[in-house]
Amino acid sequence: MEDLNLTDQKKAIVREADAFLKREFGFPSDSVSVLMENAMVLIRVENFLCPAEQKMGLDKQDADLVNQMYVKIFNYSKEFFIDRINQITGRNVISSQIGINFETKSFLITLFLL
Repeated sequence: MEDLNLTDQKKAIVREADAFLKREFGFPSDSVSVLMENAMVLIRVENFLCPAEQKMGLDKQDADLVNQMYVKIFNYSKEFFIDRINQITGRNVISSQIGINFETKSFLITLFLL
């Protein structure tokens, strides 16, 4: 466990999220922000979607396909990222999920802590 105050935890999580996106999704993030509230960490990545994915988001079926793809990528690659979040916060991630907002082009990672 890293002995960090809340502000330093947020900064460390931003760095980890950025490294995770570069390593597992193949591109750097445009902007990463973190909201921490008691037993939850919300990571928001701005301008995540490429133009083709944005167009796909206009059709429900295509949007579901894009979302399913990113859920699979996240689930296959999240282990090291989750371990780092555990170390930074000194708590255990008990659940994680991702979501995509096609209107804002953002990618959301929600982590629930115990």
